[in-house]
Amino acid sequence: MKTLICSVVGLCCPVLLQANVWVNLDEAHHYSGPSLTEKDLEGKVVLVDNWGVNCPPCRASLPRIQEIWQSFKTKPFVLIGSHRQGRAEDRVKELVEENTLTYPMYERV
Repeated sequence: MKTLICSVVGLCCPVLLQANVWVNLDEAHHYSGPSLTEKDLEGKVVLVDNWGVNCPPCRASLPRIQEIWQSFKTKPFVLIGSHRQGRAEDRVKELVEENTLTYPMYERV
């Protein structure tokens, strides 16, 4: 079964993709939230929020992304935060704490 992925770039231009292979969905690239495996994504709609610590609109959208996660996490839906501006573990973790983010966050998924 294929997984439907909706990739959001700054919440401005959603792109629907289909993927069978995930990159960086491992502990070495995991920042926070529940850890995921490819099996966790099977048969679900997956929303990937591509963002960066140096992007003010991206940082401003984090609370809204958390609201989306809270609204849909009991559905066949997975939200993955994908930080795209280089490994910035301390800054990402700081933003996760500031915004009380609970969804899975990875580096470059």
